[in-house]
Amino acid sequence: TLTNLGAVYRRLGRIEEAIALHERAITLAPKDPEPHFGLGIVYAQMGKIAEARREYDTALAFDPAYGDVLVNLGALSMQEGKPGEAIDFYRRAIEAQPLHVQAHFNLGVALAKRGDLVSALREYEDTVALDPQFVPGRLNLGFLLLSEGDVGDARKHFEAVLALNPQ
Repeated sequence: TLTNLGAVYRRLGRIEEAIALHERAITLAPKDPEPHFGLGIVYAQMGKIAEARREYDTALAFDPAYGDVLVNLGALSMQEGKPGEAIDFYRRAIEAQPLHVQAHFNLGVALAKRGDLVSALREYEDTVALDPQFVPGRLNLGFLLLSEGDVGDARKHFEAVLALNPQ
């Protein structure tokens, strides 16, 4: 599809072509959230936050339960120094898609940034339960456990990371 091809061009660094493909997909199917989401990713990568937010908001208008869009809006909010807003987006993503690993992980990061370590710990635990091979989740869980003095459990997660990524 045009949207998938746009994602390929974005990853190849062919940004103008990626934008053109997403815009063409929007012209052909203006109410499809996918090309708006893809264009939002391109704009976010370019640092055009307002444009990215506009495209994500449009995608969300067509699919209010689109977890990836909610996660990306949360990430934009974190970039803008608004962890409270990010937390709301991540919680909405989890409500829409309870098994969304990145939403749980990002919520943990935002909660930790706000100082709510108990809730952050729970989100990191959920992240690891959903995807035991998700290294960032295990690392953050290990660091948080270590900071709380739980050396034994922290060690288990760090050992699991080494088993997954023995570098």
